[in-house]
Amino acid sequence: MIEGYSARLNAKALGFGLRAMVRVNLKSHSEIYDSQFETFLNMHRQVRAAFSVSGDADYILDIHVRDLDEFSTFIHKKLLVHPQVSQVRSDVVLKTMKEEPLLDL
Repeated sequence: MIEGYSARLNAKALGFGLRAMVRVNLKSHSEIYDSQFETFLNMHRQVRAAFSVSGDADYILDIHVRDLDEFSTFIHKKLLVHPQVSQVRSDVVLKTMKEEPLLDL
């Protein structure tokens, strides 16, 4: 049940001033394509969490970067040029109103 121990670091204090939730749709799906996309996500430190979801997106990515320039570079030069990505929609986080990393048992 315990998956590990870690320190909670303040991203903003460490210079990561921009957080965005990015919805991604792939062109097509198969085990190979999904695995390749997962490998791509694991290669990029900007992607702090990634979720396969139901709804209008295939994946939601939690992105943490230093600034808008770094975000733009990641979106335009990494994510949009991935051969399986068909659509990307981004929502920049303006304010975190609630975030509970711990489970309340």
